[in-house]
Amino acid sequence: MSLDRSWINQRFHVGTNCYTREFLNGVDEFIKFAKRHCEEDDEEIRCPCCRCCNVPLKSFEEVRFDILTYGFCEYYTFWDVHGEAIERSRKRRRQREDDESGASTDGRSLHMADEFVSQAVDQTVAYARAHPNEFGLAPEQVRMLEKSVSVAEGDGELPADHPLSMGTMTELVQVMVSVLADIQACQKHDGNNGNGKSVMREGDYSSFDRDILHSPPHLD
Repeated sequence: MSLDRSWINQRFHVGTNCYTREFLNGVDEFIKFAKRHCEEDDEEIRCPCCRCCNVPLKSFEEVRFDILTYGFCEYYTFWDVHGEAIERSRKRRRQREDDESGASTDGRSLHMADEFVSQAVDQTVAYARAHPNEFGLAPEQVRMLEKSVSVAEGDGELPADHPLSMGTMTELVQVMVSVLADIQACQKHDGNNGNGKSVMREGDYSSFDRDILHSPPHLD
């Protein structure tokens, strides 16, 4: 339904008593709208002609006759008396429900993406442990991964649907090793200073490396 109701003030062609096509179509539009928004057994609606001004109840045919005869109340462009306020309220409610549904869907999608990335990281670390030569890892770097990073148990082989290329996995492992080396260096430095505080407990490494690696350098 068009929101342009300028036809209300265009009843006759200029200088004549001939109805404009816009006005006749507009009146039909109003009658259809009023019928859609009244109760099934309602046979009368309030008449919005210039004489009645939405006060008396009349049949649909009488309302149409009055509008053609006396004109449509020129300021009645929002048909609240005939159900438009209810229609807008329903549309706003549906929009809110759609927005809430969309937010829920987005949240589930983010959770699935989070699990997908975590699984890819776990599989990469397990594979690097089992095949250190492919990543150019020195023995102390392998021990660093084995001691500091907790991943799911497995045979160290990549599944067929693993999403990362060898280049991306190599870059990922190098970042992990570099971060863990920096942490260990900080721990040794604090220990040598005798403050008795460590940067991070070993039990915290698992959650820490997941935070660092939640967004790997490049995902193919």
